Amino acid sequence: MKAIEIINQLQNTENMPEGVCQQLDELKYQFEKMEQEGKESGMRKIKYLVIHCTGTTQSATVKGILNYWKKPVEQGGKGWKNPGYHFLIKANGVVVQLHPISKPSNGVGGYNSNSIHVSYIGGEDHQDTRTDEQKVSLAAIIKGLSAMYPEAEILGHRDFPKVTKSCPCFDVGAEFNQLIK
Repeated sequence: MKAIEIINQLQNTENMPEGVCQQLDELKYQFEKMEQEGKESGMRKIKYLVIHCTGTTQSATVKGILNYWKKPVEQGGKGWKNPGYHFLIKANGVVVQLHPISKPSNGVGGYNSNSIHVSYIGGEDHQDTRTDEQKVSLAAIIKGLSAMYPEAEILGHRDFPKVTKSCPCFDVGAEFNQLIK
């Protein structure tokens, strides 16, 4: 099933959080853009769809997160040229594309060349702080990306070898393996 068809099905789901249906329209546009981008760029091989949390409060801003990544290490940042995620989900469920999926981001050291990274804003104090809207948007993005990359394994950041973080602060396998089947 194509990503757009999955989004259409989600929009017809009962009890959809307010405002998320409008966000799903934006996701359809983003998936159309991604499919075209992948075709034009000779898309890289994707082995992993990786879910993250920002480890911040729900009130953290996209701008603040981007600034942290770009700020030099000696000033308390990461000093990265590229963002850590391809997609960032705000507390209200709005999805912001930070980086083209045709290019690697800085999500998991040693695995970025064949991964797409999605994060929700939250996860403060190692807790799953996702809002209902974030859960719906995250499910929509992962379902859509799974349709585009059916061979890709869905993992949390913490599921990779030698990672000691609790990110994304929930059991990705338990939640998403059932969702995708």
